[in-house]
Amino acid sequence: GSIIEWSRSLLNLTSDTDFKKVMKDVQKLSTAEYEEKNAKATLSMIPFLGGERSTGFRFGANGGMLGLTRNTTPAHFVKACMEGVTLRLQAILSVVSEAINQNHEIME
Repeated sequence: GSIIEWSRSLLNLTSDTDFKKVMKDVQKLSTAEYEEKNAKATLSMIPFLGGERSTGFRFGANGGMLGLTRNTTPAHFVKACMEGVTLRLQAILSVVSEAINQNHEIME
């Protein structure tokens, strides 16, 4: 999606080879964090680059990146972007699920 295009442009990953290398590094990071018992995220992303257009519809909302250090790599950055979008999708699905599971009366 657009968050990947944005991060790819920001990190100057113009070639497919460079981008694929970063994505392999993202996979390695994810695998290492999954296998570690007390893994913690190194970077967090709030992905509202164009406003929040799902559950709250706040068009003026801004994105944010938390946890940047000198050790942050392009893989950490891309992974945080993907996780941020994934968490927003989970929030949307939760709202939809609640709406589906509510009892609705049919008015005639």
